[in-house]
Amino acid sequence: MNRLWIKSNVYLIVIIFLAIILRVVLLNEVPNGFYSDEASVGYNSYSILQTGRDEHGELLPLYFKAFGEYKNPIYIYAAIPLIKIFGLNEFAVRLTSALFGTLTVIFTYFLAKELFSRRVGLWAALFLAISPWHLQFSRIAFEAISLPCLFTIGCYFLLKGMGKGKYLFYSAILLAVTFYTYAPAKVFVPLFLAGYFVLNYRNLVKFKRELFLSLALAFLILVPLLIFSVHGQGQLRFNIVSIFTKHSLNLTRDNILNDKYWSTSLFKSLSDHKFFLILYSFFRNYFLHMSPDFLFFKGDMNTRHSIGAMGQLFQFEGILLITGIIFLVMRARKKRMILLWWFLIFPVASSLTYESVPHAIRSICGLPVFQIIAALGLVSSINYVRYIDINKPKYKICIKYLAALFSILFLTFAIYNIRYYFVRYYKVYPKVSYGAWNYGMKEVIQTAENLKGIDTYSFMGMGRKDIFVLYYTKYDPGKWQKNKHFDRYRFDNISRLTNKKQALIVKASEYPQYPTIQTIFFPNGKAGYEIKEFEEKKINVVSPSEVKPELIGGLKGSYFNGKNFENCMLCRIDKIIDFNWLRGSPCPGVNIDNFSIRWDGLIKIDENEEYKFYTVSDDGIRLMIDGDTIIDNWTSHRSTEDNAVISLDKGWHKIAIEYNDIGFDATVKLLWSAPLIEKQVIPSDHFSFYDPHDFNLNFDPN
Repeated sequence: MNRLWIKSNVYLIVIIFLAIILRVVLLNEVPNGFYSDEASVGYNSYSILQTGRDEHGELLPLYFKAFGEYKNPIYIYAAIPLIKIFGLNEFAVRLTSALFGTLTVIFTYFLAKELFSRRVGLWAALFLAISPWHLQFSRIAFEAISLPCLFTIGCYFLLKGMGKGKYLFYSAILLAVTFYTYAPAKVFVPLFLAGYFVLNYRNLVKFKRELFLSLALAFLILVPLLIFSVHGQGQLRFNIVSIFTKHSLNLTRDNILNDKYWSTSLFKSLSDHKFFLILYSFFRNYFLHMSPDFLFFKGDMNTRHSIGAMGQLFQFEGILLITGIIFLVMRARKKRMILLWWFLIFPVASSLTYESVPHAIRSICGLPVFQIIAALGLVSSINYVRYIDINKPKYKICIKYLAALFSILFLTFAIYNIRYYFVRYYKVYPKVSYGAWNYGMKEVIQTAENLKGIDTYSFMGMGRKDIFVLYYTKYDPGKWQKNKHFDRYRFDNISRLTNKKQALIVKASEYPQYPTIQTIFFPNGKAGYEIKEFEEKKINVVSPSEVKPELIGGLKGSYFNGKNFENCMLCRIDKIIDFNWLRGSPCPGVNIDNFSIRWDGLIKIDENEEYKFYTVSDDGIRLMIDGDTIIDNWTSHRSTEDNAVISLDKGWHKIAIEYNDIGFDATVKLLWSAPLIEKQVIPSDHFSFYDPHDFNLNFDPN
């Protein structure tokens, strides 16, 4: 029986094997690098595996907070078994996508077979197996690839349910779960089901009991999503990128008025109407997704979404797609017309956003309908020519010769298309796209981990790279959840830990004053990142025993007339730095405007830790710790918060704050936070007005 099944399904087996090979070979090398979203997915899966909680300490969350939005759960939970088997690495995290992609290929065959025939199913599966659009997202750890997979399987069971009601239960579960794959499913799936119900109403109502129970089951699965959306968390990203935002409406209006978008005098006259701008944005976005440029010639302009220099689909598929649509319309059957509805609505969700349109990820629900329609066009064309009925033999032979010639030309064109894509994807794309995939983060962190004699590293001028450090060091999730703090890594700050050797991680050619320990090269041979040796600075931390209790409780404040410390009028001890004088004088004898203050003393650090300092000021402010200026906003400004992070040893450290007021309101505050300290005004018991070198304390503190 097994041999017979294999023999009768040999083509399907070959296609599945091809799909697996194309999605798995060089998976950890192409694309070349590992994007931050991929690292986030991988580390959260690893965190759940190790502790049952995500990186933020949430127990088995339904949605995962990351980079200011919430990621859907399906991909992250699906990656856990593979990380358990293969460990936390690029291959394991991306293999999840490869498996979703391969499953989609398999069920594309079954779906097309259910709608048409086995031959259509085989061609549709083959087209999807080699599809540039599908392959791009089957090899990267983006959650979007799970949407077409679960939807295709759910759609297959929905079709089966028209014959046997029990399949409606499977379909209800899968289509409901699809809502948890990727945000556009929330728009696309309801639209699809509405069209399906209209087209197949009579067949579905035959199974009233199964249909009702299936809908009830789907509703139960969707309750958590509804609650999440009602609370607003589920709409965070959409609220930023939707065409309904004020920013989007203003952008559309300006582009119409400035002729950057297609416009007429009528459109310009309507550009002040919100409803018109929304409609214009939607239809413009919709037709951009339907454009030949996007589908067949240029594709998505984002380097992570497309390899460039070609469309999301092969050009030869365009010919087959048009042919398939013609055959669908000519042989209209309600069961099959759902494909046309699917084709028409795939851009809707993406068209509701203004950012990066057309967008290959947000419109990924167009897969695999393109491949199924293209397969229908191919098989129907072959059948049409094969069974064409012409009485005169010489005309029949002539048509067959023309068909053969066209077939050869078409096959040659298709082979050229396919070869061009795969050469570009596996050979050219890795060499030109590495920047879009954060190439170098793995190499620089692994190099840092292997260097001897370096106590701390600081990423300078590259923003927060927390997720890469977590991922590539396999940082203990339990430890991270507790304090959100690295022992060895800092970001945009230079540590002030005594007897610790520090290195800076910088972009190549930056900080030339420091010697280079190691250089990380990009694939094109250019220097990408450098690890620089930072000259150790000796800090004299005052021992707690040196500071007498009677000298604890504030900082020495020196008050001057003049904005640059010209004329000292008063010295006193200020317990905390939290003043709001509005338009009054800070103390007798000091000007209402045009004055300056300097606070000096020591600040107590309870643990070797990374502290974040905040100043609120109107106007100029400077904050110095151990002689280093960490905040410097010596400008005229309204009440403004500035902050800086610095790592400090346990003990008493020198601190100085300089402030000036030029006019109008006068405000100055000093706050801090740390892993175990919530943001607060620094309390007086962490200040001392003792300094063995500079201070003359022959006055009474207030």
